[in-house]
Amino acid sequence: MNIEFRLFNWAIYYSMLDDGRPIVKKHCGSAEHNFKGEVGEVFDDEDKFIEPDKFDAEKLEKKIIKLKKKDRRLIKFKYILFPQHSDNFVANKLRISEEKFKNDLRSIKYQLERK
Repeated sequence: MNIEFRLFNWAIYYSMLDDGRPIVKKHCGSAEHNFKGEVGEVFDDEDKFIEPDKFDAEKLEKKIIKLKKKDRRLIKFKYILFPQHSDNFVANKLRISEEKFKNDLRSIKYQLERK
């Protein structure tokens, strides 16, 4: 398993955990929300979510905890806060250059693979 896949697995697993905050309703409580059209559901039930590997995510978390604070922040921004954004966007959010971001990310991945 490569480190990129393991980091995404880690991010998915830890974003799914209950963090103790109250659950926010994302829709109204009216009967309109429960309406089912004549054709049925819009989305198929067959689209299953891939379960993250809990054991590997916890193992990787132990390695990430040992990283420096700035490295943990970089990993958090890239894989948890902005996983769908480009490296340039994430680098701007971190207020560093894209080159420095890519170099730091490469060195962090190397550290995580090595440990």
